[in-house]
Amino acid sequence: MLAARAYQQLHDTNAEMLQALTTAIQLRDVETEGHSQRVMRYCRLLAERMGWPLEEIATIERGSILHDIGKIGIPDAILHKPGRLTSDERQIMKQHPLMGHALIQRAQFIGAAADIVLYHHEQVDGSDYPTGLMGDQIPLSARIFAPVDALDAMTSNRPYRKALTFEVAAEEIARHAGTQFDPAVATAFLSIPLSTWKDIRGQVEHTIGERMADALHLDQTQYLLSAS
Repeated sequence: MLAARAYQQLHDTNAEMLQALTTAIQLRDVETEGHSQRVMRYCRLLAERMGWPLEEIATIERGSILHDIGKIGIPDAILHKPGRLTSDERQIMKQHPLMGHALIQRAQFIGAAADIVLYHHEQVDGSDYPTGLMGDQIPLSARIFAPVDALDAMTSNRPYRKALTFEVAAEEIARHAGTQFDPAVATAFLSIPLSTWKDIRGQVEHTIGERMADALHLDQTQYLLSAS
């Protein structure tokens, strides 16, 4: 009985810590909430398609939701710049995986999820950052994360371009299989109907929209009560 209670308390504490870390990055970058929720759902779907056991899928979910936690250490002028970054600014932005990993690596409950935080920008041809790992040197969790992160980036609006269609994004992922993306992961990704990815995006946007509407309604109610 005591052991079960202690386990539940530890589970609750870890969940609260995860929520605190997630909230911290959301406060720094308002666009992160939707992105993090979408890639978490996308990553879970792809991991399931690749036959991952449930306990490992939970790990990949934690890594997905926290992958950009290192952006807490990026200056606002760079993080919120309404346009393309300069070469020097990109070098600073490229530090966020290292910053994120340093922030969470001592939290034991994060475990292997830290691999996604550190390696989520690596490419299988060794051409990306922060360490230039190649192929199987990159943890599989990070290789699974790579195409879903790219999918969400390509299908989201940016200050310098409009969102691409899911069809174009899938073509790009197929084209870069073996260079940017693990070929086996890309094959599993492409085996999932585009309608499924679109449905997930729609569900996340609907949930966030409802939460924002509820928050606005609460603020208006509190204002009316305070004014009465």
